[in-house]
Amino acid sequence: MSIYVGHKDVNLQGKEDVFELKFGFVPSEVLIGFDKFKFSYGDKTDHHVKELGLSIASNLDGELLKCTVKGVLSDGSKHKMETGNVRVSIVAYADESTEDAVPVSALQSFNLKFSGDDHHIGRYAVSKNGSFMEDGSGHQADCSYSMSSVTLIPHAAIEKMKSENVHFISRFGMGMYNGDHHISHTGIEINRNGDKITYDMSDKQGNHAECNFCKFDVADNGEDTFFDKILKLDIKGKEKTIAGNADVPNIVESHIQGVVKYENYYIMSHNNKGYSKGVFVVSDGDKKYEQFDSYDEHYNHPGGMQRYESYMLVGVEDSSHKKSYIRLYNLSCMSLDKLPRMEESFAIERSSTGTCALGICKLKDQYIIAAYAPHGNTASIDFYTASADKELPQAAFTQLCSIKTGHNSYQNIALHAEQDGTMYLVGFRSENPLNEFDYIDLFEAEMKSNTVELRAIYTRHLYTKHGSTLGTAGVHFRWGAGLEMDGNGNIMLLATQRNFVGCKTTINEFREA
Repeated sequence: MSIYVGHKDVNLQGKEDVFELKFGFVPSEVLIGFDKFKFSYGDKTDHHVKELGLSIASNLDGELLKCTVKGVLSDGSKHKMETGNVRVSIVAYADESTEDAVPVSALQSFNLKFSGDDHHIGRYAVSKNGSFMEDGSGHQADCSYSMSSVTLIPHAAIEKMKSENVHFISRFGMGMYNGDHHISHTGIEINRNGDKITYDMSDKQGNHAECNFCKFDVADNGEDTFFDKILKLDIKGKEKTIAGNADVPNIVESHIQGVVKYENYYIMSHNNKGYSKGVFVVSDGDKKYEQFDSYDEHYNHPGGMQRYESYMLVGVEDSSHKKSYIRLYNLSCMSLDKLPRMEESFAIERSSTGTCALGICKLKDQYIIAAYAPHGNTASIDFYTASADKELPQAAFTQLCSIKTGHNSYQNIALHAEQDGTMYLVGFRSENPLNEFDYIDLFEAEMKSNTVELRAIYTRHLYTKHGSTLGTAGVHFRWGAGLEMDGNGNIMLLATQRNFVGCKTTINEFREA
């Protein structure tokens, strides 16, 4: 059997190292990549970053493979990487059956470099859908990378890869939950069984990367997943002014809570502090708008919303945020003369908790609702399920589980499910000072027999444009925010400013770059 599967651990002295490998046969296919790199400035102090990169160049001459591995971690003050370790992954074979082969591709190089000055690091990623390195002030690095061509790996080689702890990374990313920092170390490593990934972006003060993703041992099939589309989003919002006004007496303590878009209409929820009901504002996006009250007496706080097809799901809380309803509105055939219709037969009563935000999706043969409520330093997410054999207004939802999370600063969330059964939860948040930093957090939400497991896989800092209203009251995910998908599967994120000013408000739309 003419198969070679193995690793080569390379300790970089300076910038590069060269090694040779003789297979004992002439390969018909060779795949070279990596499943670990760890770069460090050393143990003295932390530094900014000017350039971060890795490259693996190879040449095959008969049975002999020659590889040159280079790495760089440097700042603008001539501080350079003191220690660097790369684990090169290699698979080679000749005359093997590819009948049950697995297509695999691998990253072979990446280079992330700030032009001009060096900077702190907030997060970085290498992917065909969105490679970046950025700090918390909006500085973006110039990014490049190279991938191997797709290689069909025979089944026997795949099994040997598993036993020999050989993997091929095709994309990865990591970042701080918020803010940016100097760094001392950075890197990534896949463990022996491929079931654990260690991310390292750390400084001497104990700050570590918290949000991350990695894909390995597969080839790009050319189709974008939901995650791919999120990665492709332009990080800068496109500013738009729309008509609207909320006639609420206590505007100081009331604001826009959620937003959805249906056809050409924008629908925004707005609380009404001190009064019995909240309000919704429907705008044609141009010059006209209408307002209508929420449905339930003594529930004056309609919150975050999500649209599913021609329906809008919204949580409505009492003024103390201690009890709530989940309500459903029908948007079909709506206009400014025919406002959204409340489906009175649909009601999920939450008598002992609020519903700050919620998401809805269809996962294969069932509807899923996630209801989010913060509780001090923690938050709960209650998941409800219903068979999708009926239309949404007639669906009978039951609670599957309630999970606790430390992610307690979302004002809006959203759910999305792929056809393959992968479900995602998106959280929208703004961080101090003055709510000026806006982030999305992406989680994989895996359905278990009686619970849902959330795994944080991605965080991105997005940049809002504010029009004439600046600062805290300007456009932020702290106010109305949401996820929209059109009939072609294109993604758009929405964000609003705090209030309507002069019968209008500014919104931002984030679309694919």
